[in-house]
Amino acid sequence: MLAGPLRAALLSGLLAATVVMPSSRGDLARSEAGATGARESSAQEPRPAPRSGEAVQAQMHNVAYRVIPSAVLNIVRLRGQLRSKVPGRPPVFDDKNSFVLQIDSAEIGVSEKSLAGLFNDHVFAYPGSPLSKISISIEPDRVIQKGVLRKGLRAPFSIVGTVSLTPEGEIRVHPTSIRVAGVGVRGLMKIFGLELEKLVKLRQDRGVRIAGNDFLISADRMLPPPQIEGKVTGLRLEQGRMVLTFGSPGQPPLSPPDRSSPNYMYYQGGTLAFGRLTMKDTELEIVDADPTDSFDFFLDHYNEQLVAGYDENLPDHGLLVHMPDYGKIGKPGAIRDKPRVASLTPR
Repeated sequence: MLAGPLRAALLSGLLAATVVMPSSRGDLARSEAGATGARESSAQEPRPAPRSGEAVQAQMHNVAYRVIPSAVLNIVRLRGQLRSKVPGRPPVFDDKNSFVLQIDSAEIGVSEKSLAGLFNDHVFAYPGSPLSKISISIEPDRVIQKGVLRKGLRAPFSIVGTVSLTPEGEIRVHPTSIRVAGVGVRGLMKIFGLELEKLVKLRQDRGVRIAGNDFLISADRMLPPPQIEGKVTGLRLEQGRMVLTFGSPGQPPLSPPDRSSPNYMYYQGGTLAFGRLTMKDTELEIVDADPTDSFDFFLDHYNEQLVAGYDENLPDHGLLVHMPDYGKIGKPGAIRDKPRVASLTPR
């Protein structure tokens, strides 16, 4: 039986689309025997040996991924891959700056609360930021943004705007109303030839810029590490949230070992480094212990989720992890039956 601390070290970082741990030196050899209760569907033909530098394939379904405490990405579906930023080295999951999550296709929802959290606690969270205390309201045909403008004096502002998608995949918010300290200023700005771009200066590395009077948002640049690459190809507004479509389904879907689970994260192929170990020909599926709602995952507290869950070895030497929702840890029913914990032996 695998001790809790060792199990946490072995699995750290593999537990998210954006997960991670310091440079690995060992190799993880999966157990020769499948764990009791392993699913027959996981028995597959042996895969070819992984090529050097091969990306790790990734697939997610119904995951509420917490990027920071105040913001959640509701991943309906995602197909992509993890690529190392360092040639000749695998992604290192202790270092979120060591790899890129390339999104080939995805549908991701962001609530108005989470969008405001991203603006306040990441995008505009830098010294000298001209915008603070942002709140967002999303309606099917418009977005309302309120906050405080720091331009000499501090003044409350509100912007009502329409939302569209540029050919480059940026989200364009076009103001139809601008009020500062309760006074409508859009007309005055037009009379005096002023634009928001000249009045409000933003850092360009946080994924939001101003062109004329329009806010342009790069969805793949406004998130904290790890770096994300992917083009937004569709956008729709629903009451209380924005839904983004990335790319288009082109990559063939992966076949995770537990095909019955509606909420999961699955990694396949290539090499992943985590802790002092290296996992070759990766096959790892993390499933939600409670399939009745989205899988609530928080990288910053993955170890707590790991300790509260359990894992199994599979007949093809893959690994299946059952994990409770982050928000349910310590509550009754957080995890159900615990079968034998899989045995892993580093070599």
